[in-house]
Amino acid sequence: MHLLPEKYKLRVGQQVDYGERLGRPSCEGAFESTGTHLHLARKYNGEWMPASGPPTFSLGDWDVIGEHRPYRGKLYNRNSGITVEACACVNDNQISKPPK
Repeated sequence: MHLLPEKYKLRVGQQVDYGERLGRPSCEGAFESTGTHLHLARKYNGEWMPASGPPTFSLGDWDVIGEHRPYRGKLYNRNSGITVEACACVNDNQISKPPK
């Protein structure tokens, strides 16, 4: 995900609404990228926290499952039971948000 501050005008600490567009998927600029991808990170009270928690890092119906090594995490969908790996080179790694 590439954030586009010049277009979306996001400010540090700004709250965003569910479904609000924050950027666009892209594979540009990456050395070995073969498709669109997303890196997850979070900061709380000025401190970086592992995406794998605790507390659980949830994005809609998806929970982050970390293996405490870079590029080894997974996303688990609580509704469908689907698990997708961060670096799996498979065609079914298409994460999407269901329509409202």
